[in-house]
Amino acid sequence: MTLIKYLRQNLWRGQVRLTPFAFLVCLAGMLCSVSLSAQTAIKLSDGAATFASSQFQSASFAVDGDSATRWESTHAVDPAFLTIDLGQAYNLSQVVIDWEAANAANYTIQGSNNNSSWITLATRTGGSFGDRTDTVNVSGSYRYVRMNGTTRSVGNDWGYSIWEMAVYGSSNSNLPTPWNNGDVGSPLPGSASFSNGVFNTTANGNDIWNNTDNFHFIYQPFNGDGAIIAQVTSLSATHEWAKAGVMLRENLTGGSKNAMMAMTSSNGAIFQRRTAANGTSVSNSQGGVFTPYWVKLTRNGNTLTGFSSFDGNTWTQVGTTTVSMNSNAYVGLAHTSHAAGTLGNAQFDQVTVQAGAVCFYENTNFGGASFCRGAGAQNVPSGWGNRVSSVRVINGYSAVLRSQANQGGSSVTLTGDTANLANVGFDNLLASYTISNQGSTDNMKVVGYMPSWSGSATAIQYDKLTHINYSFVLPNANGSLQGVPSPSKLQSIVTLGHANGVKVLIAVGGWNDGNDSAFESLAANASTRTAFVNNLINLVEQYNLDGVDMDWEYPDPGASADNYALLMGQLSNALHARGKLLTAAVVASGYTGGGVKAEVFNYIDFLNLMAYDGGNGSTHSPYSYAVSSLNYWLSRGLPKEKAVLGVPYYARPSWAAYNTLVGSNSANACRDSNGSDYWNGIPTIRQKAQLARSQAGGIMTWELSQDTNSANSLLTAMYEAVNGLGGSYNCN
Repeated sequence: MTLIKYLRQNLWRGQVRLTPFAFLVCLAGMLCSVSLSAQTAIKLSDGAATFASSQFQSASFAVDGDSATRWESTHAVDPAFLTIDLGQAYNLSQVVIDWEAANAANYTIQGSNNNSSWITLATRTGGSFGDRTDTVNVSGSYRYVRMNGTTRSVGNDWGYSIWEMAVYGSSNSNLPTPWNNGDVGSPLPGSASFSNGVFNTTANGNDIWNNTDNFHFIYQPFNGDGAIIAQVTSLSATHEWAKAGVMLRENLTGGSKNAMMAMTSSNGAIFQRRTAANGTSVSNSQGGVFTPYWVKLTRNGNTLTGFSSFDGNTWTQVGTTTVSMNSNAYVGLAHTSHAAGTLGNAQFDQVTVQAGAVCFYENTNFGGASFCRGAGAQNVPSGWGNRVSSVRVINGYSAVLRSQANQGGSSVTLTGDTANLANVGFDNLLASYTISNQGSTDNMKVVGYMPSWSGSATAIQYDKLTHINYSFVLPNANGSLQGVPSPSKLQSIVTLGHANGVKVLIAVGGWNDGNDSAFESLAANASTRTAFVNNLINLVEQYNLDGVDMDWEYPDPGASADNYALLMGQLSNALHARGKLLTAAVVASGYTGGGVKAEVFNYIDFLNLMAYDGGNGSTHSPYSYAVSSLNYWLSRGLPKEKAVLGVPYYARPSWAAYNTLVGSNSANACRDSNGSDYWNGIPTIRQKAQLARSQAGGIMTWELSQDTNSANSLLTAMYEAVNGLGGSYNCN
């Protein structure tokens, strides 16, 4: 690379801007110094997730910091775009595009906070063919930044080609970690700040209502059951239906499923929800209450409930609903002025995010340090013995407090918040506890893997499934993907599945003869991780899939586990931002299970526990193996609702499919062995499904094409038992 090229790419693309004269002086070899003004703007785009209209060369190359690699769109196609996901909203100041010769004559720089509604920030026209660097000044608070090329330059017979696209800006608030903020929909830009424990928002937006929302959102990721509580201390009366409150939202698109418990400026408290993406909104209201007032929203599975209170202790239920929503979602503070072109202010105090069904506090009135837990029986953490003075319990759960370790001693049962345990004679006595979910099991998952090489899309019993994992797409070491096998079959499964309310995911990897070298290579490098994530996102969108099931068999403890966690975290962010699922298939237990670090539990919607292939005979998949697998993962901290117990539809050592076994002898449907082969018959499948119903979040099978479509179907037995239904096939 020539010195001129080096300086052009490394000085002009950084924050240092030299005048042409100063550039020539430095180039001549003379000593020089460059005065840098005090700026808070930083480069935000390095290593960010990217998306593009097409990728003749990978979009990730435009943010990899390597001046020798470039994104290139498909040749001779207008328009074309390149999008950078900054991960959260920032105050933007500048976009610097280092074009290769095949560049744009006309393009716009656009911003968005949901990757669907775009605002034009700048327009460039008349660009000429040849290498050049464009520095574009922009403003506004956005998470997504897009170069939208409309016309290629004269002489450019190829595509749009960018060496590097750099986005500069600064944090748009002083919010404490892990809070972010941004606009949802297309309101005027809002803002947020934090001071002395109080959140302040300035927001526009025509409403949070009907099929799509426009508002400002202070949010953080949220997983599983829990609650958010806040006191709305003030709200500008920009409209009688201006709203400020607490919200749980599946994603950050305007039409996302959500539930909100809010105060209005003139119409009291309101519990509202949208139960289907882009669907209508409905509400329950409570009149005669005004700010300052407390609001609370709880989540128990798919049950969302809104409460209001004058003092933060005595709560009134305003409404409840069922919303089938991804486990990974966003929770936060929502504010809309309900007045186009008008900004309003709102203030939130005493904000608490309860990241668990039950939270224990060291002080009365839910003050001081705390810890939260889900369903299960445990001793208090180290250092917490006889130290708890108040407890929050979300609706639908109960907590039995014990005065001695291992569930011994005296006890008291709580089914709601208790601000002072002295009132129930249990202040500073807690040593152990049992938390139970008293709710229903209506949300049990029934997951089936469907191989590309076997079975028919039309033979699947869609009415007995909640999720189908189409198997498999294989990765390459550079982050690219091999082709989807039997794509027309996948398209048919998506069409039929969605028509029956079944989510369809793409399973990536598989056993692959024990060769996981492609996963090991791509996960070890930031650039190839990003390329892999981007390619998966493009595949999910191309086939209208509902998510990704990662089937890396297997990351080992150590560096491999660290890289797996990095990959899953990046993939989680990209998928959940689009309202898509991330699941993973994992080993039943043992050393290799350590390759899945506990932090991964926060990234996934659920894990499919492969509680089979424990041996080549009677140890293949007995009931005891299912119990030990569940115990292993739950003891490591995997939430019950994220554990999906796997069962086989085949025998070992012969590998014979269940439908083959019963085809040769119908009695095999009701037993687990013929003396030489071992499998799971209907009674064992029912027993495992009942285990999953009581101790897990669902049940899974490998694989659907090995079942029958007759009365002795294992899927039918599995579906009936996990949902508490009577068995339709008589094995007596």
